[in-house]
Amino acid sequence: MNDSIFFINALPPNDRRSDLDYVSTLDFSIQKSCDLGFKHTLITIGDKRYDPWVLAQYGLSKNVSFKPLIATNPIHQHPVALAKRLISLKSIFSTEVALNLVSGSFVSELKSIGNNLNFEQRNERLIEFLKIIQDLGSTSSTYSFNGKYYQIENVDLYPRTLTSAKNSIFISGHFEAQLPQYVNEAIYFVKNYRPLDQLQKAFSSKSGLNVGICARSTDAEAMSAVHDLYPMDRQGEMLFTLAVNNNETPWNIWIKDYLKKNRDDDPLFYLKPFKNYQSSAPFIVGSYEKVAEHLKKCTELNYNFFILDYHRSDHDHIKVLMQMLKPS
Repeated sequence: MNDSIFFINALPPNDRRSDLDYVSTLDFSIQKSCDLGFKHTLITIGDKRYDPWVLAQYGLSKNVSFKPLIATNPIHQHPVALAKRLISLKSIFSTEVALNLVSGSFVSELKSIGNNLNFEQRNERLIEFLKIIQDLGSTSSTYSFNGKYYQIENVDLYPRTLTSAKNSIFISGHFEAQLPQYVNEAIYFVKNYRPLDQLQKAFSSKSGLNVGICARSTDAEAMSAVHDLYPMDRQGEMLFTLAVNNNETPWNIWIKDYLKKNRDDDPLFYLKPFKNYQSSAPFIVGSYEKVAEHLKKCTELNYNFFILDYHRSDHDHIKVLMQMLKPS
């Protein structure tokens, strides 16, 4: 297994169906992310109640070891505004801040803010967005850019050394073919986990998977646990159906087709929490050994990091799994 394998935690979104105190949930998850040694903690943009940049600042204020991976969509900010946010966080907290660039969004959200670009056009804009962020971090003078989607003239940011220093950029989706010049640079590619027989070998060794995990001492214990932790939820099923029908990304198109032809209870591609809108990814369910072995098979396909989705009560089980997968 590749010695460079690493794990990323995902900060739980605010579940508006729950009466739990979300701030307490945040505090607990932030502390566990630091205790377990995750390389980053992903903060998604799926929660309409909380801005991911505010959550990142909150996490950094609670624990100096917290390393946010902030989901960023060009529909929400200009690249120069984002660069200023990066400079601000790094100046105040003196820590690494990573970005997870995404271009997908709900069709209803795009219409509500007057964004009429189709999926391919939004991907083109994301590439320009990425180029500007990287250029701003390397320029030693004022910066100008004349592209299809962005026009910038003589922008000057201070201090320039903080714009991209110690910063990693993750990009979600199928962008390797469109970004050949970035494959060997500090760009990480994120895809959603699929069954091994449908998971293509990654183009870049800096590729990873978004995957759910429920592991226990035995397969039977793991399956019992996932049933208890993620009970059937009719409201969640309705939200899931609305979500996948309100999004035009290749992943949503693929998963809708998969569900028409396949069962949702395969332990190595377990979809019930995902279909109940209780998780952001398909699950691998089984014994520690079986789950670890399956993740090792993913590394053989060039996927060398994992964004883990798991129940907030499962930190101890995730710790066991992570220890098993550490390079010897």
